[in-house]
Amino acid sequence: MLEHPLDRRRFYCFVKACIRYSRTKLHGGWLRYFLEKELPATYPTPILGRDFREELISEVADLFERILEFNKAGFPNHSLEMRNPFKVMGHLLFHNKPREEIEEILVDYFSPSWREDYDKKYG
Repeated sequence: MLEHPLDRRRFYCFVKACIRYSRTKLHGGWLRYFLEKELPATYPTPILGRDFREELISEVADLFERILEFNKAGFPNHSLEMRNPFKVMGHLLFHNKPREEIEEILVDYFSPSWREDYDKKYG
């Protein structure tokens, strides 16, 4: 429904403003409430004999939710990048992974001698 590039751009600016300035917990249902309240006033009659409002509300609320989830992704994410074993270890410890599981991940990805290899490479 957000076919026009300016509609998309305005919507993305709106989402960014919501994320930056909102004092409430944001989710698709939050936006749906306002859309259901405002769209009938904006589009009072069906277009070409078809009521697109519910379709538009669902699409926009879903997109809003997906952008919020995307925005929650934190970077750098060392467990995704897998470049420095000590940063990976710190990231996994921060997310409460057990030490045995962390060691297993590091051995599987880097090597059984990952500590010695790192010391040789970086001193």
